[in-house]
Amino acid sequence: MFAAMLVIILAMLFSEISLGDKECMQATPAKQQLPATPSLLPRSIQGSPGGNSLPGGVSRTLTLHYAPWCGACSNYRPTWEQMKATVTIRGLYFQENNEQANPTPGIDSYPTITALDEWGRTHVFRGDRSIDRVIAWVSTPVIVG
Repeated sequence: MFAAMLVIILAMLFSEISLGDKECMQATPAKQQLPATPSLLPRSIQGSPGGNSLPGGVSRTLTLHYAPWCGACSNYRPTWEQMKATVTIRGLYFQENNEQANPTPGIDSYPTITALDEWGRTHVFRGDRSIDRVIAWVSTPVIVG
């Protein structure tokens, strides 16, 4: 009886971990083609490259926390590189941190995106890591997360 309960508890625990930390615990499913959606970027951010700036002229830094052994990180890399190459917003900077070489306290799943705001506070992005969603999040006057 005890052994059966232990097996059930362990199964629940491991299934919860693999679902909750799906970034590097599970095999990444094949990418699906999503329907086109309107841009989530604020109107002040959309438009001509190079002429955009963050609200209030602040500066913020987006950091990609990754591990070299992480398959989900490798799958996300092309999106990150596209974001760095195509998003030109004055005051928005990009950097990367190899968590294997330089671990960040509080970062326990990969890939993780954080934003350093104008007051030196770090915010963790939660949700779909599409370019539109990440840029809309970091472009808000007050970052939540």
